[in-house]
This record gives sequence, C-alpha cells and structure tokens, in this order.
Amino acid sequence: MLENYIPLYARMILMALLFVFAGYLIRSAHQMIFNKVRTSSQVISNGVFSRVRHPMYLGIILFYIGLLGATLSLLSLGFLVIIFLFYYYITSFEEKQLAKIFGKDYMEYKEKTPKWLPR
Repeated sequence: MLENYIPLYARMILMALLFVFAGYLIRSAHQMIFNKVRTSSQVISNGVFSRVRHPMYLGIILFYIGLLGATLSLLSLGFLVIIFLFYYYITSFEEKQLAKIFGKDYMEYKEKTPKWLPR
C-alpha cells in the first residue's frame, strides 16, 4: 500500500545511500580491528569506533533498513525486528565481556560513545 505513495526510484535512492553508508561502517570497522598489529589488548576508540560502539552491527542493521525501504513489505519489517533484537542481545553480551576484560577503560569509552546512533 505504501508503495503507491513512495515512487520506486525514491526508494532505490534511499536504499543505495543506506547500503553505501552501511558498507562504509562495516569496512572501516573491519579494517580497524583486523588490519592493525597490536602489541597489547586495548579498547579501540578511534575512527568509526569514536562515533558508535558497534559500527559493524549498525551497518548490518542499516542494510536491513534499506531492504525495508526498498520493498516496503511486512516480511522485511519482520526481518528487521528479528535482526535488531538479535544484535541488541549480542551487543549487550559483548559489552559485559569487554567490561570484564578492559574494566575502567571500556566503561569510560562506553559512557562517551553511543551504542547505536552515531554522533
């Protein structure tokens, strides 16, 4: 029904923009984590990690938002809700583990960096 009010070309432009931003977040986070040799364990708090605590997961969620915007289907909405709940659970678990490993450093990072919405 909504597809009658929002033209296909507008939805495709929105989807393309979200896919590009999602790809940027995922690629940047992946490079920061896996392409640097570190001599010791540390909290990564620069680059995309200075804007949001979970850029890879946010990129995946943005991909599904783009899919929803392109299709405007209830199935896409259902996938988005399931994916978001899954990643919310995963991030909560990971943050508990990171707090145990890095202690005060991670808690300070967590206080100044938002979980999902970049600053």
